[in-house]
Amino acid sequence: MNVDCSLILACRDQEAALPDMVRSMLVVAQSIAHPGQEAGAASFEILALDERSRDNSLSVLAMLQTQIAQLAIYDAVRPGEAIKSGVARARGRILVIADRRVRVSHGRWAAETVLGAHHAALVPEEVLAVRRDLAERSLLNLRGGLVGAQRAVTAEMLAEGQRPAYAPANAEGFKDRTRRWLRGRASAWSVTARTFDRPADDAR
Repeated sequence: MNVDCSLILACRDQEAALPDMVRSMLVVAQSIAHPGQEAGAASFEILALDERSRDNSLSVLAMLQTQIAQLAIYDAVRPGEAIKSGVARARGRILVIADRRVRVSHGRWAAETVLGAHHAALVPEEVLAVRRDLAERSLLNLRGGLVGAQRAVTAEMLAEGQRPAYAPANAEGFKDRTRRWLRGRASAWSVTARTFDRPADDAR
Protein backbone atom coordinates (compact mmCIF):
# COMPACT_ATOMS: atom_id res chain seq x y z
CA MET A 1 0.00 0.00 0.00
CA ASN A 2 1.44 3.38 -1.01
CA VAL A 3 1.37 6.48 1.19
CA ASP A 4 1.57 10.18 0.46
CA CYS A 5 4.87 10.75 2.22
CA SER A 6 7.82 8.62 3.36
CA LEU A 7 10.03 10.31 5.94
CA ILE A 8 13.52 8.79 5.86
CA LEU A 9 15.83 9.24 8.82
CA ALA A 10 19.45 8.15 8.47
CA CYS A 11 21.09 7.59 11.84
CA ARG A 12 24.30 6.32 13.39
CA ASP A 13 25.54 6.56 16.99
CA GLN A 14 22.98 9.23 17.90
CA GLU A 15 21.11 7.63 20.81
CA ALA A 16 20.80 10.86 22.81
CA ALA A 17 19.44 12.81 19.84
CA LEU A 18 17.16 10.12 18.40
CA PRO A 19 13.97 10.92 20.36
CA ASP A 20 14.03 14.53 19.14
CA MET A 21 14.99 13.44 15.62
CA VAL A 22 12.14 10.95 15.29
CA ARG A 23 9.54 13.14 16.98
CA SER A 24 10.42 16.13 14.83
CA MET A 25 9.79 13.98 11.77
CA LEU A 26 6.50 12.81 13.26
CA VAL A 27 5.34 16.37 13.85
CA VAL A 28 6.39 17.31 10.32
CA ALA A 29 4.35 14.40 8.95
CA GLN A 30 1.31 15.32 11.03
CA SER A 31 1.46 18.96 9.92
CA ILE A 32 1.74 18.39 6.15
CA ALA A 33 -1.19 19.63 4.10
CA HIS A 34 -1.95 18.90 0.47
CA PRO A 35 -2.69 22.04 -1.53
CA GLY A 36 -6.22 23.11 -0.61
CA GLN A 37 -6.54 20.62 2.26
CA GLU A 38 -6.19 20.81 6.02
CA ALA A 39 -2.97 19.81 7.81
CA GLY A 40 -2.77 16.20 8.89
CA ALA A 41 -4.62 14.74 5.92
CA ALA A 42 -1.53 13.19 4.31
CA SER A 43 -0.79 9.52 4.97
CA PHE A 44 2.81 8.78 5.91
CA GLU A 45 5.44 6.36 7.12
CA ILE A 46 8.69 7.03 8.98
CA LEU A 47 11.70 4.87 8.11
CA ALA A 48 14.62 4.93 10.55
CA LEU A 49 17.69 3.34 9.01
CA ASP A 50 20.52 2.63 11.44
CA GLU A 51 24.04 2.38 10.05
CA ARG A 52 25.41 -0.23 12.46
CA SER A 53 25.39 2.04 15.51
CA ARG A 54 27.76 1.05 18.31
CA ASP A 55 25.72 2.77 21.02
CA ASN A 56 22.15 2.15 22.19
CA SER A 57 20.47 3.68 19.15
CA LEU A 58 18.55 0.50 18.30
CA SER A 59 17.14 0.24 21.82
CA VAL A 60 16.01 3.87 21.66
CA LEU A 61 14.40 3.30 18.26
CA ALA A 62 12.65 0.16 19.54
CA MET A 63 11.20 2.16 22.45
CA LEU A 64 10.00 4.88 20.07
CA GLN A 65 8.43 2.27 17.81
CA THR A 66 6.11 1.22 20.65
CA GLN A 67 4.83 4.82 20.73
CA ILE A 68 4.70 5.62 17.00
CA ALA A 69 2.75 3.18 14.86
CA GLN A 70 4.09 4.59 11.59
CA LEU A 71 7.75 4.06 12.56
CA ALA A 72 9.65 1.22 10.85
CA ILE A 73 13.23 0.38 11.85
CA TYR A 74 15.93 -1.09 9.63
CA ASP A 75 19.23 -2.00 11.25
CA ALA A 76 22.62 -3.29 10.12
CA VAL A 77 22.61 -0.88 7.18
CA ARG A 78 26.09 -0.38 5.76
CA PRO A 79 27.66 2.97 6.67
CA GLY A 80 26.85 5.54 4.01
CA GLU A 81 23.92 3.57 2.60
CA ALA A 82 21.02 4.57 4.86
CA ILE A 83 19.52 7.05 2.41
CA LYS A 84 19.99 4.70 -0.54
CA SER A 85 18.35 1.90 1.44
CA GLY A 86 15.52 4.16 2.57
CA VAL A 87 14.73 5.24 -0.98
CA ALA A 88 14.59 1.59 -2.06
CA ARG A 89 12.12 0.75 0.73
CA ALA A 90 9.97 3.89 0.67
CA ARG A 91 6.35 3.67 -0.46
CA GLY A 92 5.62 7.40 -0.49
CA ARG A 93 4.76 9.57 -3.46
CA ILE A 94 7.24 12.06 -2.00
CA LEU A 95 10.24 11.43 0.26
CA VAL A 96 11.45 13.68 3.08
CA ILE A 97 15.04 12.87 4.04
CA ALA A 98 17.07 13.96 7.07
CA ASP A 99 19.91 12.81 9.30
CA ARG A 100 19.29 15.11 12.27
CA ARG A 101 16.49 16.95 14.03
CA VAL A 102 14.44 18.92 11.53
CA ARG A 103 12.79 22.22 12.26
CA VAL A 104 9.11 21.56 11.83
CA SER A 105 8.58 24.72 9.79
CA HIS A 106 11.42 23.72 7.44
CA GLY A 107 10.28 20.12 7.04
CA ARG A 108 6.70 21.16 6.40
CA TRP A 109 7.78 23.78 3.85
CA ALA A 110 9.91 21.25 1.96
CA ALA A 111 7.22 18.57 1.90
CA GLU A 112 4.40 20.90 0.90
CA THR A 113 6.55 22.49 -1.81
CA VAL A 114 7.05 19.08 -3.42
CA LEU A 115 3.41 18.13 -2.94
CA GLY A 116 2.75 21.29 -4.93
CA ALA A 117 4.54 22.16 -8.15
CA HIS A 118 8.22 21.33 -7.49
CA HIS A 119 10.15 18.11 -8.01
CA ALA A 120 12.46 18.75 -5.03
CA ALA A 121 12.97 21.22 -2.19
CA LEU A 122 15.85 21.49 0.24
CA VAL A 123 17.14 23.32 3.26
CA PRO A 124 20.95 22.98 3.08
CA GLU A 125 22.36 20.40 5.50
CA GLU A 126 18.97 19.91 7.16
CA VAL A 127 16.27 18.36 5.00
CA LEU A 128 15.55 17.23 1.44
CA ALA A 129 12.09 16.59 0.02
CA VAL A 130 11.92 14.95 -3.38
CA ARG A 131 9.44 13.20 -5.63
CA ARG A 132 9.84 9.47 -5.63
CA ASP A 133 10.69 9.10 -9.31
CA LEU A 134 13.45 11.70 -9.04
CA ALA A 135 14.78 10.07 -5.86
CA GLU A 136 14.96 6.72 -7.61
CA ARG A 137 16.87 8.23 -10.53
CA SER A 138 19.37 10.13 -8.41
CA LEU A 139 19.77 8.35 -5.05
CA LEU A 140 19.63 4.59 -5.53
CA ASN A 141 23.39 4.52 -6.18
CA LEU A 142 24.23 7.07 -3.49
CA ARG A 143 26.90 6.33 -0.94
CA GLY A 144 26.83 9.19 1.52
CA GLY A 145 24.63 11.28 3.74
CA LEU A 146 22.17 14.12 3.43
CA VAL A 147 24.57 16.62 1.86
CA GLY A 148 25.50 14.08 -0.79
CA ALA A 149 21.83 13.39 -1.43
CA GLN A 150 21.09 17.09 -1.84
CA ARG A 151 23.95 17.42 -4.31
CA ALA A 152 22.90 14.34 -6.27
CA VAL A 153 19.30 15.52 -6.62
CA THR A 154 20.45 19.01 -7.60
CA ALA A 155 22.84 17.61 -10.22
CA GLU A 156 20.12 15.39 -11.68
CA MET A 157 17.72 18.32 -11.92
CA LEU A 158 20.31 20.63 -13.46
CA ALA A 159 21.00 17.99 -16.10
CA GLU A 160 17.29 18.10 -16.90
CA GLY A 161 17.23 21.91 -17.03
CA GLN A 162 15.53 22.31 -13.66
CA ARG A 163 16.44 23.44 -10.15
CA PRO A 164 15.16 22.44 -6.71
CA ALA A 165 13.33 24.93 -4.53
CA TYR A 166 16.02 26.21 -2.20
CA ALA A 167 15.37 26.93 1.49
CA PRO A 168 12.20 28.38 3.01
CA ALA A 169 11.39 31.91 1.91
CA ASN A 170 11.18 33.43 5.35
CA ALA A 171 13.31 35.69 7.50
CA GLU A 172 14.17 33.03 10.03
CA GLY A 173 15.59 30.72 7.38
CA PHE A 174 17.66 33.58 6.01
CA LYS A 175 19.01 34.40 9.49
CA ASP A 176 20.01 30.78 10.05
CA ARG A 177 21.81 30.52 6.71
CA THR A 178 23.57 33.83 7.33
CA ARG A 179 24.66 32.71 10.79
CA ARG A 180 26.07 29.44 9.41
CA TRP A 181 27.94 31.30 6.66
CA LEU A 182 29.42 33.75 9.15
CA ARG A 183 30.57 30.91 11.39
CA GLY A 184 32.27 29.32 8.41
CA ARG A 185 34.09 32.54 7.58
CA ALA A 186 34.99 33.43 11.16
CA SER A 187 38.37 31.71 11.16
CA ALA A 188 39.40 33.47 7.95
CA TRP A 189 38.48 36.80 9.49
CA SER A 190 40.14 35.88 12.81
CA VAL A 191 36.81 36.45 14.50
CA THR A 192 35.73 34.27 17.38
CA ALA A 193 33.12 31.85 16.05
CA ARG A 194 31.02 31.94 19.18
CA THR A 195 30.02 35.51 18.34
CA PHE A 196 27.61 34.00 15.84
CA ASP A 197 26.62 30.92 17.83
CA ARG A 198 23.51 32.12 19.58
CA PRO A 199 20.79 29.53 18.98
CA ALA A 200 17.85 30.59 16.87
CA ASP A 201 14.30 29.97 18.05
CA ASP A 202 12.56 27.00 16.48
CA ALA A 203 9.51 28.23 14.62
CA ARG A 204 6.82 25.54 14.59
